[in-house]
Amino acid sequence: MTFYEAETLKEILRVGWSLTGNLAAENTPASAGLNRPIKFYSREQIKDKIESKAIEVNKSTPIISQKNTEFFTEEIDEFTIKIIKKLNGTSVVAFDESETDVELIELEINRIIQNTFNPQTGIGIFWTSNLIWRDADDINNVKSDPYIIRILTLRLTRIISRSNTVFDSLNRGVLFIKSASDNMDNPPATDFDYLEVFDIEDTESFRDVELQVTENPDGLGIPIYYAGAFSGILVMNCMLNTSHIGNTSDKINQIYRRQNNGEKIEATIFRFYSNNASEFLNIITQIRVQSVKIIEPKTNLMTFQILAKIISPSLIQSG
Repeated sequence: MTFYEAETLKEILRVGWSLTGNLAAENTPASAGLNRPIKFYSREQIKDKIESKAIEVNKSTPIISQKNTEFFTEEIDEFTIKIIKKLNGTSVVAFDESETDVELIELEINRIIQNTFNPQTGIGIFWTSNLIWRDADDINNVKSDPYIIRILTLRLTRIISRSNTVFDSLNRGVLFIKSASDNMDNPPATDFDYLEVFDIEDTESFRDVELQVTENPDGLGIPIYYAGAFSGILVMNCMLNTSHIGNTSDKINQIYRRQNNGEKIEATIFRFYSNNASEFLNIITQIRVQSVKIIEPKTNLMTFQILAKIISPSLIQSG
């Protein structure tokens, strides 16, 4: 899996463009002068042949930063996307009109990039994307053509395991499986997808039972061990949104409650992962939720945390 090159990113912008009229992409019928559509380049334009409306995409090649650790490599790739808009006159009105057009172009570029490089939806291959705009207007020399110029620095970061068979927890999915859950007064109509889940902890074991004996070939005073009862704890954190609240048993305000028979819901949680070798990992866990914690920080988004007892050993599948 490789990074996007300047030509690829330029085509992503051009093909995904939704602005119309004099801010339409160049694949629409062209007209003369300032009403011509926006032209897209994967390079800088020739200085004496600058278009009246253009977008230039350039890439810092090959990778601007690479940090190596024992288990993974963190790679940072950087692009610059330049908006060039010629002023139609030097009056205040002309400047305001051109600046408004440029702001619309900025918003459109932001929209396309956020849809293309979105780790929340699993689109693209990057873990984070940073966008920083700056003003680079060239309007002070009245003898030359005045331009409004905005430059976006787009920085894309990803983490690559040393082995392509290591599973990636960034794009995990977590489902409440209706058909495998039990003891529900008000079951959901379908499986439920928990959105924006992070920092899952799954701890499972069989308790060791010590049998004290007077003699042991391993040494005096060393007990003999047997496997005792199974126990396990699941901790799951998730960004809180309205889809997690409701009247059915999969919702966080219901999943921990006592049912009419005096028992708790036995919920089945299905987690799935992938890796760079196109392999999958599925983990199916039966739980009884012990508590739901709602976290309300001042400087962050609201989250909730499920603390659950694992009923039996999780089923782990890969392929």
